Amino acid sequence: MGPPPCGNAPTKGRGRPLFVEIMAGSAGLAESATVKGWHGVAVDWAGNRHAAKVPILQLDLTTEDGKAALWKILIRPGVLHVHFGTPCGTCSRARDKRVRRRGRPDPLPLRDPLNLRGFPACHSRGCRGGNAHPCALHGPDIERVAKANSLIDLTVDVVNWLSAERPDVSWSIENPWRSYLWMMDRMPPAREITAEDPPPELA
Repeated sequence: MGPPPCGNAPTKGRGRPLFVEIMAGSAGLAESATVKGWHGVAVDWAGNRHAAKVPILQLDLTTEDGKAALWKILIRPGVLHVHFGTPCGTCSRARDKRVRRRGRPDPLPLRDPLNLRGFPACHSRGCRGGNAHPCALHGPDIERVAKANSLIDLTVDVVNWLSAERPDVSWSIENPWRSYLWMMDRMPPAREITAEDPPPELA
């Protein structure tokens, strides 16, 4: 789903520049932007387990209704920066390393360079996955990867739309540098930034 016609853009919020933090978690960036005089808007779903530092607009971005509501925010003329806290758990390469310590969890990989959208799902009866069948998704991981893919697709759709239609709006994505997310189809080239190297308009 893409943005609605620009003529439908709400006018509220034109006074101060808008900083939109999507999949915000604790919404620390939206809070910091607000302190700097921006209008910080933080978006996350109702199951967000983080203690938010500013009020959260609750949207399930894996649903069409949630995506439509987000696009209505993004097309506002006052938006000047969009940040994505896209979940990295299923894309983490830390899963590629086995943990041998007793009592420590050993999360198995859910993707690899040849299966960026996730390993094939295994629906065989009695198959519990684990080390006996590591290159397949089982149980809750099937839905987890599907939802993660939906959020990744949304991230890619938005940043490509911003780059093409709103080049005046900067954007950032929070994910480990080695994450499989950066290898996803249509992901624009990115450069690493740190807290010491923010975009100029956020400094």
